[in-house]
Amino acid sequence: LSMGSTWDPQLVHQVSGQIADEAREVVKDNTLDLNFYSPTINLSRDPRWGRNDETYSEDPNLTAQLGAQFVNGMEGKDTSGRPLPEGGGYLKTSTTIKHFAANNQETARMTISAEVDERTLREIYLPAFEHVVRTARPWTVMCSYNRINGVYASENPWLLADVLRKEWGFEGYVMSDWGAMNDRPEGFRAGCDLNMPGG
Repeated sequence: LSMGSTWDPQLVHQVSGQIADEAREVVKDNTLDLNFYSPTINLSRDPRWGRNDETYSEDPNLTAQLGAQFVNGMEGKDTSGRPLPEGGGYLKTSTTIKHFAANNQETARMTISAEVDERTLREIYLPAFEHVVRTARPWTVMCSYNRINGVYASENPWLLADVLRKEWGFEGYVMSDWGAMNDRPEGFRAGCDLNMPGG
């Protein structure tokens, strides 16, 4: 929220680049464990959520702009999403945008269903994710725990295959939130690539 309060995408890019520099210094051999579960692209739509401090704002456009620059800075790209020459073709770190999608409640988050029509999804809950995917090309997308209209996000072929991959052109990998697919392997058929943790 403090970064969101700056209204400054360039500053977010600069700060996240410095975070990535520091992360590379503390990672063993500077080669492993370089995927970070950040940034949170969810909107802070309800002050009762409990995780609003992880978000940038309640505004889809501001969240989109700041989220894209966080990804660019962390992954070692310029503000247009192009790899920096000094990276030698390698990412500085890899990012995981989360929690995809319509995630805004901690209570019963493993069972709750966000009942939302497609227009509301496309006008409020998906635009920030779409912008970040299309312009910053993050390495990973993490599914939310919740259901969307009765279907778990990690098992939702419309969300993961049709929208994320086909419509937006996402080429990275999709992971579940922590242990979300332990008892639900259907997600692998729907487009989820990895059950976090454990592969």
